[in-house]
Amino acid sequence: MSHEVHIRRRETKSHLPAPVVANAKKILSSVYVGQGPLKGLEKDEEKKLVSAHLGMDPDEKDFPKILREFWANIRVEVPTDGVVLNVGKLKDDEPYNLYDYIIYQWIKKHPHVANDREEMLDNSRYQFYIYDPEVATTKENVKVSFKKKAYEQFILLGDDEDKIDRMVRLLTDSDPNNMSLKQKQNLLDDEIENDPERFFVIITDKHLQTKADIAEMVTYSIIRKIGNQYYFIDEKLGNDLDETVKYFNDKKNSSTITTLKAKLQEAKKNS
Repeated sequence: MSHEVHIRRRETKSHLPAPVVANAKKILSSVYVGQGPLKGLEKDEEKKLVSAHLGMDPDEKDFPKILREFWANIRVEVPTDGVVLNVGKLKDDEPYNLYDYIIYQWIKKHPHVANDREEMLDNSRYQFYIYDPEVATTKENVKVSFKKKAYEQFILLGDDEDKIDRMVRLLTDSDPNNMSLKQKQNLLDDEIENDPERFFVIITDKHLQTKADIAEMVTYSIIRKIGNQYYFIDEKLGNDLDETVKYFNDKKNSSTITTLKAKLQEAKKNS
């Protein structure tokens, strides 16, 4: 079955005319790993597929030398609009396009090639990336699915300002006390659009109320947050939010928690 993937290169700014840049090509070349060139296939598959591509008997005396030269001399020219490889397989599990398949396995292991554009942009050592339309579609569909579920939860919030305030505190650095209901709703809508999975995970968290209380206590300076750690006066409640939630849920700390909640209610009355 046919399956096309694209090998694209990092976009670079240039003072050269656009047509010149468009016609320019970058070369993805062989690299050495240890004592030999990078190989894209494991031994058995390498012997079978590369020999078929070269039209050689893998048992020939010179085959190991020619095989090494094959990997050492790979050069893939990548123009501005990228290179398309057909990496699908036929019903008998044979590659749809033998050379494209071999090169793609090599490209996937190349230290200068990222798995996608986001990974490339996060690390300057990557100069190329793989764009697989099928993977991209699946990834986008996961986001769409989370967006649907996130909006279902958002609708359930209605105009319940207390619940909306909890989400604002946990999702953003904004203080809901300084915002109108519509502003808060607009803010949450933006959060769903930017990262629906994060919104859904937080709103369905079984510790949502406790985390919201902690965030509110930080807002009113009842609890101090230093880095990721949380303190009440000189007592460390946790090294991060999850540890602090465990502290709040531990019955042996109930006296301290009662004090903290009382301080929160008093602070809210006086605000």
